[in-house]
Amino acid sequence: MKVMYLLTGQSGEYSDRTEWYCGVFDDKLEAERVAAKWTAAAELLNYSDPHRWEDDFKWDHPDPNFYIDYTGTEYYVSEVPYNPVFE
Repeated sequence: MKVMYLLTGQSGEYSDRTEWYCGVFDDKLEAERVAAKWTAAAELLNYSDPHRWEDDFKWDHPDPNFYIDYTGTEYYVSEVPYNPVFE
């Protein structure tokens, strides 16, 4: 069975946790590379001004749906089955 790799962003914890889908890849290494790159970019932004998340600020991040709170932001990859029935 063919699989695809779903890139998901997340920020927050417990009931305040937010997740959003960022994209689908057919190459696992590429998905993991983007997840690592975007997580590192989020960490740099958070460390540059850890309280900026409190402001209504437009972040300079490659993810157009980027969101951050006091816990930071992480990206991870999930393997999902590809079902051609939905084409």
